[in-house]
Amino acid sequence: AGFDYGMQFGGVRGRVKLLPKLGFKSPRLGFEALYLDTDTLDPRIPDSLSETAVAVGFGLGPPIAGWQLVGTLGVGFAGDNAYTGSGWYGLASVSGFKALSKKSFLSIGLDFDGNRVIWPDVPIPVVTWTYVQSETLRWTVGFPIVSLTWDPVDWFTFDFSFIPPIRARGGFTFHLGSKWDVFVRYRGANFAFTVNSNPRDNERLFYSEERVEFGITYRPTAKVELTAIAGWAFERRFRSGFDVRSTDNVAILEKDAVFAISCTFTF
Repeated sequence: AGFDYGMQFGGVRGRVKLLPKLGFKSPRLGFEALYLDTDTLDPRIPDSLSETAVAVGFGLGPPIAGWQLVGTLGVGFAGDNAYTGSGWYGLASVSGFKALSKKSFLSIGLDFDGNRVIWPDVPIPVVTWTYVQSETLRWTVGFPIVSLTWDPVDWFTFDFSFIPPIRARGGFTFHLGSKWDVFVRYRGANFAFTVNSNPRDNERLFYSEERVEFGITYRPTAKVELTAIAGWAFERRFRSGFDVRSTDNVAILEKDAVFAISCTFTF
């Protein structure tokens, strides 16, 4: 039998310098929370799913042979019963950054994310090279991320980033003065949750979707940004498995319109 799915998202994220007087050397606290209300009678899908993560980033001493070392430690929960059950996971990373020239730098490190949609059980290597060709063109290539930002003229920006198979994003932004932007973009993402009622302890529930979005952004002040979005969501589905390399379809959702609003504050 077919079921309807409401699929309402909510979330908040932020980053705070714990010792702002230290500038770049200040430890940083990062946090993120995601809430998904499925609004469905499908017994295979929980009524609500959520993920919360908190992490602290810090420097690891003075530079060594030109390499600046940094680390992060954190904890998160992703599941259907907030903060109860087996949805807890750890976060940790260590990275080194080195300037190769005035325009480029290299980053090498290891990253562990116990709720990553692929390889959640092992740390993965991270190697990226970033090159700032000019004030209008910047790109990063490496594993696992590729990104580019291009501002050929003052009123236009093209950007994309790709972290397979976790998320992808890209689009065009038109700047209408200093306060208004309009944009069109593509977004695709995978999310993972531990469902306590799942009889297989090593399996998680994955939700994935792709979107084409049209939006407008207004900045009433230099520290406040308001955005409204309308678009179309497709390739929406729930799957189960250990990670996205091998999953079974649980539910395939119909294409649907999406609407969203967001607010960004800078302190």
